[in-house]
Amino acid sequence: MICPTNKERGTVDESRGCSVDNRGLAKPGGDSVKKQPAELEAEAVKKTFPRLVLVRTGEEFSQLECGDSKKVDRSWYTYVCVSGTQHYYQSAKKDGDKEKDAAKDRVAEQGKKIVRGYRGKLIIEESDGSWVEYHSIERANTFTHIGDRSGQSKIYTITMRPRAHQLGKQELIIEGAVFIHAAPYPSWLEGCVAPGMKVTRSGVSESPEALSNIISGLGGWDPEKTFQLEVVGYKTTAGIYKR
Repeated sequence: MICPTNKERGTVDESRGCSVDNRGLAKPGGDSVKKQPAELEAEAVKKTFPRLVLVRTGEEFSQLECGDSKKVDRSWYTYVCVSGTQHYYQSAKKDGDKEKDAAKDRVAEQGKKIVRGYRGKLIIEESDGSWVEYHSIERANTFTHIGDRSGQSKIYTITMRPRAHQLGKQELIIEGAVFIHAAPYPSWLEGCVAPGMKVTRSGVSESPEALSNIISGLGGWDPEKTFQLEVVGYKTTAGIYKR
């Protein structure tokens, strides 16, 4: 960028975003520092209140107790309790033959892994700067996660809407794909986020109460009402929440 001078007045044309440095020379953009795209994107979105902030703490943990005592098929994965710890493996494709399906399952089960999760905080932020904080968990094990991979701030829209098979519940959906719903263990999550009142060694406790409090903090249940969600941090990259 070239900073022209006003020839008539002999001054820098500040209308072009220029200023004068300490030597009296014209320079572009004043004392501003070039910002990264993620910073510019965050600044471009005006904060609306109340809003929700998800902050990853960078902590990963193992599920050292079983959320499912019996073998359970959930979406594309099978969950099994092994010596008091929760494991999972990719479900074998079934063709309806009991003996063959059982044999396929035994082979698939040999690739089982322990369920792991990530910890974080879910924060309700008000316009006056006040905030209320809850614990949160997400699934690790290479599952999909919302947020910027670099850990920079990213803004989403959340809607008060339950999952299709949980229509009687009050839940939050993040841009049509990821839900915030109650769950005590990461094995009950496959990309979603669950809040909690307290931390346990394998997840969180009092998750339904925490979710109810969050919905109340956002003004109460109002189907299809939207709010802002800011996500900072990614998986084991801790986020920094700037109030």
